[in-house]
Amino acid sequence: MGNSIKFLLLSIVFCTNIYFANAKNSSNSLKPLVETYSKIVDPSITVSGLLTNFTTCLGSASAMQTFTVSGTDLSANIVITAPAGYEISLNGTSGWFTTLSLTQTSGVVASTTIYIRIAATANTITNSLTVSIASTGTTTQTLTLIGTINPLPTISGNSNVCVGSTISLTGNGTAATSNPWVSSNTGVATVSTSGVVTGVSAGTTTITYTNSNGCLKTKAITVNALPSAPIAASTTLTYCQNETASSLSATASSECTLNWYTVPTNGTPSNNAPLPNTTSPGTFNYYVSQTNTTTGCESTRTLISVTVNSISDPTLNSNADFVIYNGFPIFKVCTNDVSLINFSNASTSNSTNLNYSINWGDLTPNFTSTSFTNTSH
Repeated sequence: MGNSIKFLLLSIVFCTNIYFANAKNSSNSLKPLVETYSKIVDPSITVSGLLTNFTTCLGSASAMQTFTVSGTDLSANIVITAPAGYEISLNGTSGWFTTLSLTQTSGVVASTTIYIRIAATANTITNSLTVSIASTGTTTQTLTLIGTINPLPTISGNSNVCVGSTISLTGNGTAATSNPWVSSNTGVATVSTSGVVTGVSAGTTTITYTNSNGCLKTKAITVNALPSAPIAASTTLTYCQNETASSLSATASSECTLNWYTVPTNGTPSNNAPLPNTTSPGTFNYYVSQTNTTTGCESTRTLISVTVNSISDPTLNSNADFVIYNGFPIFKVCTNDVSLINFSNASTSNSTNLNYSINWGDLTPNFTSTSFTNTSH
């Protein structure tokens, strides 16, 4: 039998392993001529994790969420790219970036946790953006993101209040159901759930308003001290009925103006000092405060009490005849007889006579005294 060479191609497939053999048949047996080994592989990336909607307020980073990434049979690192407005990190506390690279070792990237959030610097967010997870020779993996950036609320109202006074602040939108208004220092000012601020003591505090989206706005409030009460020239004045009175007087502090009232609280102030009316007997109260022209804060009120006493109606008794002239008793004595004059107190407001006066009617000085004893003329 002549010599012949026969080639036998033997293909064995085990997973991805393929063997080739070349044999020469010279004695009805197979002898390998060439032996070659080859491994065929596909690099892959695995991504797992379920992301829910992201929500935050303008200027603040959102709560972070996580997903995991791993890879096998890789020839290059895995590169993760966040879309506009988002940032990613390997630890969730620092090192936030828009792109991360996971280093492969011998073609493998172990399961790695990736943290993702809306960045504090983002102003707007487009929905249905995707995170890209890719490596050379692999199919790019993606995660779809849904996010919302809510605008910050606003606070309107004054920034200054006086001790003991109130101002009203208004926050736009719907207020939070719990503690929508908070004062950082209730020893300086308190705030109600409706935004009414009450000054407690001089100083500053920060008022925070939170809306139903959880977004907040702050406003600095200054509480100004009240000026001291003004000093009156006299806090008690006494006049006789129909006596000419002088305008009331008080001294204002620097940068303050006086306010005059006829009631202890409320009322409409006057810049002009009142002139007491003495036509009727009684006690009449007036009040004066002062307002700081810089802060607009008004002091407590100083009481000025004015008493108007009724005029005594003396009864003139003498051993000489007298007549009534213009409502006054007049008598004339042309002899050296002694005339006895008695003054009696008919006042309803004073228990004693306060002043005595006799007009002699002969151009000589009148008799005027706060007490009366026997006198001659």
